[in-house]
Amino acid sequence: MLEIPSNLIIGCLNGEDASWQEFIRLTGSHLQRIARTNLRDPGMAEDVLQETYYKAFRNLHRLRDRSRVMPWMIQILVNECRMLNRKNKHENENENEESLSYTLASTGDRRGREETKAILSKLMLQIPELYREVLILREVEDMDYAEIAAALKVPVGTVRSRLARARAMWTELAGKVVEDGALLDLCLDGGDGVA
Repeated sequence: MLEIPSNLIIGCLNGEDASWQEFIRLTGSHLQRIARTNLRDPGMAEDVLQETYYKAFRNLHRLRDRSRVMPWMIQILVNECRMLNRKNKHENENENEESLSYTLASTGDRRGREETKAILSKLMLQIPELYREVLILREVEDMDYAEIAAALKVPVGTVRSRLARARAMWTELAGKVVEDGALLDLCLDGGDGVA
C-alpha cells in the first residue's frame, strides 16, 4: 500500500498548501482508480474524490495513527461511493440493461481493449457492492487482507469470506461471457484496472 511520508502529513496538519498539493498528487490516481471501479457511474469519480479530500482535510487532525492515512482515506472514499451508488440506485434500476453476450475482442488493438474493458466494467457492477469493494481492493489494488479489513472496518475473516464469495460471483458472471472464465486477468492487463 502507498506510504505517505510523515513530514508531508505534518505539513498538511500545519495547513501548508504545498503539502496538500503533494498529498493529492501522491494519492490521486490510486484513489481515483478505486472510485471509478466502485461507482455505477464512473464519471462521478471526480466528485467523489473531491468530497473524500474535503472530509480528509477537515478531519486529518482527528486521525490518531498517522501511519494509517491510506486505509483511512480508502475508508472515506468507499463510504462516499456507497452513498452515491445508493442515491443513484433507483435510476440505474429503471435503465434497460444491455445484453452482455458480446464477443470479446481477441485482438490486441486499442479499440478491442476498450470494448473489453467496457464489458468488464458492466460485469463488475453486477457484483453486489459489499463484495465488489473487497474484490477491487484485493485484486486490482493488491491490498493485503489486513489492509482491506482496516480500510473497511471489518474483521479479516469477513474480508476472506467476502472475497471468496466475490470471486465465485465473478467466475459465474465471466463464464456467461467467456467460457474459460479468465476475465479478471484480462481486466488487470497492464495493471490499469477494471474501469
